[in-house]
Amino acid sequence: AQEITIPDGVTAINDYAFGNCTSITKLTLGDNVTSIGDSAFSGCSNIADITFPQSLITIGDYAFEDCTSITKLTLGDNVTSIGYRAFADCRNVTNITLPKSLIIVGNYAFENCNALLNVYYKGNVGDWCNIEFGSDDWNWQASANPLCYASALYINGIKATDISIPSGVTKINDYAFYNCESITSVYIPNSVTTIGNGAFEDCDNLSSVSMNGVTEIGDGAFAGCSSISKLKIGNKLQKIGGSAFSACSSIKSIVLPETVSDIGAYAFGYCYNLASINIPYGIKKIENSTFYECYRLENVVLPETVTEIGGNAFTYCGDRYYHFTTVTIPNSVKIIAYDAFGTEAYEYDSIIINCPQGSYADEFAQNRGIKVSYYNKVVKIEVVKNPEQTVYAVGSGLITTGLKLNIITDDGNTKIITDGYEIGEYDFSTAGV
Repeated sequence: AQEITIPDGVTAINDYAFGNCTSITKLTLGDNVTSIGDSAFSGCSNIADITFPQSLITIGDYAFEDCTSITKLTLGDNVTSIGYRAFADCRNVTNITLPKSLIIVGNYAFENCNALLNVYYKGNVGDWCNIEFGSDDWNWQASANPLCYASALYINGIKATDISIPSGVTKINDYAFYNCESITSVYIPNSVTTIGNGAFEDCDNLSSVSMNGVTEIGDGAFAGCSSISKLKIGNKLQKIGGSAFSACSSIKSIVLPETVSDIGAYAFGYCYNLASINIPYGIKKIENSTFYECYRLENVVLPETVTEIGGNAFTYCGDRYYHFTTVTIPNSVKIIAYDAFGTEAYEYDSIIINCPQGSYADEFAQNRGIKVSYYNKVVKIEVVKNPEQTVYAVGSGLITTGLKLNIITDDGNTKIITDGYEIGEYDFSTAGV
């Protein structure tokens, strides 16, 4: 067993300086060390105690990889960067303390730190949102954030549960709160315009989300947040990334603002209890698997801006034992993937395609053996005097007297309504109004 103390006169520890020195059990770094080189202490499997100085700024790639005896990491208050795989395979670390100064954490920095329980951060929530956690093209979260393994985040000693992002923050960086099991709610102010990829992915206990000024939600931002039941989206949102709300199995209803123009693949896939959602005017394509396995989905009305429906977009929607899912498809749709509703009858036997007779969607439904119903587009609604009878209500809200409605559709027919109770709440929502 050997205890190593780096003298105060040393400012840098070079690459591979003590690599695989398994005899080291305790390491104290001198007060003037500013950088630790690549693989400087990698493979020192018996180091159990490390003292990091306040002078330390950078920790290199693989610096402490496979130091399997370390149980606690407390970094100095001036560290700005942690390199690629810097603490990978430190399998017995249970607690990590990170400084406010931290700016960037490299890919796989904490890979296989499976014993991690808590992450302690000395900055505030806004500072944490600005840390850049690395990723790569094939493994998007890449174990850069220690929360990949830890169950709780502590901000200045306080457990992060009800999170309120400070005003002034403009972006929540990629994977910022990835897998943070301690979070139960999050409030995102008007100043935040972007939520990064995987920012809240797999936050199992997150139940309430409120966002006001967000314009873009990244890929997988809330994927796997199985407890979200309250979701408030402001009126500025434009883009919803792929898998953004995938597997949010407690969400029952989503109201999207008309500003949304782009919804990514799998955006709402595996939302098993999602029953109601609107598709904003301006959406051009329903991407692949957008609503895959949304068993409880009831009525989906596609606006006339939609021209294409991708593969598996509505596969396994509906449940033949409980209810059907009706998808209203306008004349504008000219491309429907062969497997948009599944490839086998049991995958789409709870689907009803509601469309104009003779449309592309009608032909598709007939060829695939999917149930179909028809509607004609309302081109004009006339309100005229009707002294002979009182109309008490139209739908659930409008109350008037002495009027009748002429509903004129694109086939030239006119339906005359003199009794408000002839009109249901959702009649016009599937009529192309």
